[in-house]
Amino acid sequence: MMVFVDTSIWIEFFKGKDAGLVDRLNTLLDRNEVALAVPIWLELLCGAPQKSKKLFREILSALPIFYTSEDTWDRAAEWVEEASKKGERFSAIDLLIASFAYEQDASVWSLDNDFKRMEKLNFISTFTFLH
Repeated sequence: MMVFVDTSIWIEFFKGKDAGLVDRLNTLLDRNEVALAVPIWLELLCGAPQKSKKLFREILSALPIFYTSEDTWDRAAEWVEEASKKGERFSAIDLLIASFAYEQDASVWSLDNDFKRMEKLNFISTFTFLH
């Protein structure tokens, strides 16, 4: 199963302080189950220290990167309306990441609770890692 790994997980991974998270992400990477949405790729490059940008690009280039299509945007826009009717709001970036996951029948792994809320609306499924 493919997993879109959100920026929050990558940040913790690169910090290396949570051994369980690092091990689990390494396992997913070894199994070629990690996908990268282009907004996450860009967020990681924007946040990387200048001295690490080249290394980040090399690491991330080994992953399948997914780009937006018209359908990706249309689905995200539909979800804006659907969520609004239920009193929910999400960032555009998170909606795009969720839309990528939906298109690929994948889950999202994030420390951001917005994705759990999207799961409750049946937009996506989330990947759960238990320590």
